[in-house]
Amino acid sequence: MDLIERFEDAGRDGRDLRPLTFWSWNDRLEPEEIRRQVREMAKGGLGGHFMHARLGLTTPYLGPDWMAAVHAAVEEGRHTGIAPWLYDEDCWPSGVCSGRVTNGREPFRDKHVVFEEIEPAGWEPSERTVAVYVAKREAKGGFAQFRRFADPHLVCHVKPKPDEAVLHFVYRTGDYVDVLCRDATEEFLKRTHEVYRESVGREFGRLIPGIFTDEPCYGWRGPHVPWSPELVRFFQRACGYDLADHLPELFFPVGNWRKVRFDFYESATRLFLLAWTLPVYQWCGRNGLALTGHMMAEDTLKSQVEFIGAAMPHYEYMHIPGIDHLGRRLGSPVLVKQVSSVAAQLGRRRVLSEMFGCAGWNTSFDDLRWIAEWQFVLGVNLVCQHLSLFTLRGCRKRDYPPSLHYHQPWWSHYFLFNDYVSRLLAMLTQGEAVADVLIVHPISSAWADFSPLDSRAVDELDKRLRALVDAVLATHADFHFGDELILERHASIAKGEVRVGQGRYRLVIVPDATNLRRSTVRLLTRFNRSGGRLLFAGRVPEYVDGEASDEVARLAKRCLRADPSKARGRAALRRALDPKLEVLAAGGKDASSVLAQWRRAGKDHVFFLLNTDVNRTVKARIRLPVGGAPIRLDPETGAWWQAKARRQGRRTTVLHTFEPRQSLLLVVPGGKKKPKAPAEPIPPRRGRALGGAWRIWRRDPNVLVLDKAAWRSDEGEYSEPMYILDIEQDLVRRGVDEPIVLRFEFDCAIRDLKGQRFELVLEQPERNEMWFGGMRAPLNDAGPWWDSALRRIDVTPFIRRGTNVIELRRPWAINPQTRAALMGQAAGWEKRTAYPQVELEAVYLVGDFGVRFTGGTNRAPRGSRWLRGRAKLVKESATAAGTDLVRGGYPFFVGRMTLEREIIVPRPKPGAVLRLPAFAATAASVAVNGQEAGTVWKPPYTVPVGALLVPGRNHIAVTLTTSLRNALGPLHHADGELYSVNPSSFLGMKGWYGRFTSPGAPYRDAYNVVDFGLGGNVVLCM
Repeated sequence: MDLIERFEDAGRDGRDLRPLTFWSWNDRLEPEEIRRQVREMAKGGLGGHFMHARLGLTTPYLGPDWMAAVHAAVEEGRHTGIAPWLYDEDCWPSGVCSGRVTNGREPFRDKHVVFEEIEPAGWEPSERTVAVYVAKREAKGGFAQFRRFADPHLVCHVKPKPDEAVLHFVYRTGDYVDVLCRDATEEFLKRTHEVYRESVGREFGRLIPGIFTDEPCYGWRGPHVPWSPELVRFFQRACGYDLADHLPELFFPVGNWRKVRFDFYESATRLFLLAWTLPVYQWCGRNGLALTGHMMAEDTLKSQVEFIGAAMPHYEYMHIPGIDHLGRRLGSPVLVKQVSSVAAQLGRRRVLSEMFGCAGWNTSFDDLRWIAEWQFVLGVNLVCQHLSLFTLRGCRKRDYPPSLHYHQPWWSHYFLFNDYVSRLLAMLTQGEAVADVLIVHPISSAWADFSPLDSRAVDELDKRLRALVDAVLATHADFHFGDELILERHASIAKGEVRVGQGRYRLVIVPDATNLRRSTVRLLTRFNRSGGRLLFAGRVPEYVDGEASDEVARLAKRCLRADPSKARGRAALRRALDPKLEVLAAGGKDASSVLAQWRRAGKDHVFFLLNTDVNRTVKARIRLPVGGAPIRLDPETGAWWQAKARRQGRRTTVLHTFEPRQSLLLVVPGGKKKPKAPAEPIPPRRGRALGGAWRIWRRDPNVLVLDKAAWRSDEGEYSEPMYILDIEQDLVRRGVDEPIVLRFEFDCAIRDLKGQRFELVLEQPERNEMWFGGMRAPLNDAGPWWDSALRRIDVTPFIRRGTNVIELRRPWAINPQTRAALMGQAAGWEKRTAYPQVELEAVYLVGDFGVRFTGGTNRAPRGSRWLRGRAKLVKESATAAGTDLVRGGYPFFVGRMTLEREIIVPRPKPGAVLRLPAFAATAASVAVNGQEAGTVWKPPYTVPVGALLVPGRNHIAVTLTTSLRNALGPLHHADGELYSVNPSSFLGMKGWYGRFTSPGAPYRDAYNVVDFGLGGNVVLCM
């Protein structure tokens, strides 16, 4: 099958190329509902799911009912082609089996060393005492001149001088697992992986491809260092001295501190690999499962030292190495290149990224594409989307949204995005990326420089590494990182190249660094002597294995130098890189905002380029390093055509204008049998704006959010109206089991209510009693509203003009153990999984009405508005301009809204298209004369309509489909629309269950909603 056939086939099938999803199992699991949701995933164009226990789960984890749900997912996957992947923990990080590994096993708990100043008189050491030192105080608040007490029991007899202090180094334990303890890892495998093997092991490597491990780590951020008795013994064997004699060096710049820190963090990294990652990898390999997932905090040098030591060595022991990338943004390319480098070097064909988490409910398909394509161009080629919530009940709807699942109004269009990804990855998984530059990863410098009390040196390393990576990528020369531990095991020199596994590198760059490992210095010296090109880009390391050495400085004198922080240095760097693929902007300068990947697939070549700039258009001259006739592929439609190009010997030039965030996919066939590509389509230029009003056809009910209420106990008085989540905070803190009553109010200004339908949406109506305007009202369930947890109740007979009052009475109870966990008053894994048994949530009035706010609206950042004053129901308008439907009466609307009109077209042309403006919605569907013309979700928003137009009068309908954002929020965050959303983004004034209050919290009583509407004129082009 040639590349074009693969491209076309991927849009029809391509199951192994399609995104996988974190399927959040967060409630009571019913096998039939499991099967139904798997079928929904097939409709949505997904390729599989990870069965991921998360906050809200009521089915006992790994119990019989859990396994029944797993079996249901596996069997439904057999019929639908949706691959069921396992996930190895209840919530995260992985390693504790919902606390069962560590409960009652103190040696298996994670540990860290802190120091504290003590008064010697009467003091006695504890079993957790590691060492005691006397130190001299420094004027700036630090300590120096440390002396260790040989026997801590004698400390009580010491009388320190006025300028001295006695420091106690002691380890504390946490609720996580000690990943440096091999026995703890074996217990985790026994309680998790072996349980799965006994239940569904016959499907390992068949229907069940693999298992996801999530964010294992040896430490946390804070004024401490990781600890374990196993680490002490490993350090002694590896380094030849007692770590307890050198604890101050880990915190303060005293003694031979760089050497001690280097030895410590290298030892911790190696032991983490041996005690955790390698055993899990080997178990999966023996049992036919592919291990995938990602480590904690891979993003920066600093975070790696704090949490995991180094990210890249762990990727060697993953069958599908991965990362996570959170938020509606682009992160650091360092994060992606770390993992894609190891994968390329060690022959891992797929690279996973857990992406889209925290991006917020309003993340559009085009946002998803932009985030994904940025990672694709840097080497990721397997999407794990975060996430698909089993249910939206209670706190679950605030679990790091968005949820990309059946409850979204746009779900029927989601296959379009997944088809796009499948087609694109059909090309980006072919052959190998061309990268002949190696950058030595400077993690050993971070080991030698890092102190948990002062990270400035490592912050500077991070800053300079990012600048170098940006400078290299700006030239469109691709590169790989070389991790020093991997280089020690896999690197060799041959024919003037450094070879690392399957990687071949003609140029090696040593970035700004302070330290190198001795094995790396030997490798670079041999490379230089063999005629290899070695470049130092910044400070030359003055330390080797943490000890002062001029060896690297002597080597650097024989090598190239370039400082990427200066213009001359960047020019020298570009000359050394000598990029074969060039993307040039005006004036012949590198188009630095455009990233590029070049792949060789046999005799064929694939080029993928992305403009990362969100505002700027780039007119580019793309100089391909191969001769031939390039074909442009459109992953959105599956179409392909001959790109306009000029061939010059062994190079080909393509001119292309990149709009903001736009990508380009080119293939240059190299075989004798080349596909015959059609000519590039020429879009029509003459346009006719369809201005004026549109008729409005609301396809789904309008919404009024009711998230503020007064409350009382059965016998008490009503409070002042307050945010519903603040009421829950008060009740948890009180901890009293009693019925409560919530009172909601809204105003109705509609004169004639005949023919209008109104429904109240709430959760668990069977647990409530309702009064409407003082009258007892039935709670007859009329079915779901978007999600099965949100239930509709017909309240049409009770709506009156003026102020309407709804009272809901329900029991309130919370068990003491859950309350203690929520309040931060109890230890254990339940702190991560606890939630109130009774949850208070907003209710929603939905139906036939408009919504106006008495004070109008104010513009807010990131395409949002503040709604001022008090909301009231108003009669809907039959027509509107369509450009701003928030102010048109639909501020909280979620669903589909059709705008329609008639136009006269005297002589339609076959090539006519309807060009939509940059609309504020997730997708827009066009119908002409009752027939579907197409759905658009990314620029340029053009829909072919020529075949559907008739001479004379034509009916045009544009249906905008929203996300759930304007109903589910966050609606009250002071910053308005957020590009990084987590559960705390929804908090009110009362904080989080007493663990912190927020008098300066980012809560605002007004409502913030995102724009909704066309945003401009629709244009008919012919």
